[in-house]
Amino acid sequence: MYIGRDEYVKGDVHVIRFVENALNERSIGPEEAEMLVQGAARKLGMAARLLDYEIWKYGSKSN
Repeated sequence: MYIGRDEYVKGDVHVIRFVENALNERSIGPEEAEMLVQGAARKLGMAARLLDYEIWKYGSKSN
């Protein structure tokens, strides 16, 4: 999953939860979360898949 397209983001539970918490919102869907993470990665100047991975590591520690 983390090899290949730099813009790849999987809107899984960790990504959705992270985005919802960051925006203080609820009911963000997977596609919206993916687009928001991709946009944030562009602003940060990093590959979206790497930001996704960092979110996953953060989320997996929170459980």
